Amino acid sequence: MNSFNLIAKLRQLAAMLLLALPLVSGAADQQTFATPEAAVDAMMAALKTDSDAAMLSIFGEEQKDLIIQPDRAAVSATRAKILAAMQTLHVLH
Repeated sequence: MNSFNLIAKLRQLAAMLLLALPLVSGAADQQTFATPEAAVDAMMAALKTDSDAAMLSIFGEEQKDLIIQPDRAAVSATRAKILAAMQTLHVLH
């Protein structure tokens, strides 16, 4: 799989997660978005700030155990990789 396909898959996965989590969790404290693009923009902003609070505001407190992990360095590195992939694809569109 080339890097373009990987980036495309990561972006699709992020968008699907942002749109699907409200259906799965049913939490009232998570954000909803008018468009998929607005959801992706919010996700990119949260990744850019590497903020647990921003991620929690998007996904809700019910997802706290998935968002806040003990290995902060690994979480930050993963978020940076996802953001870079999303930014690359965002520029290509």
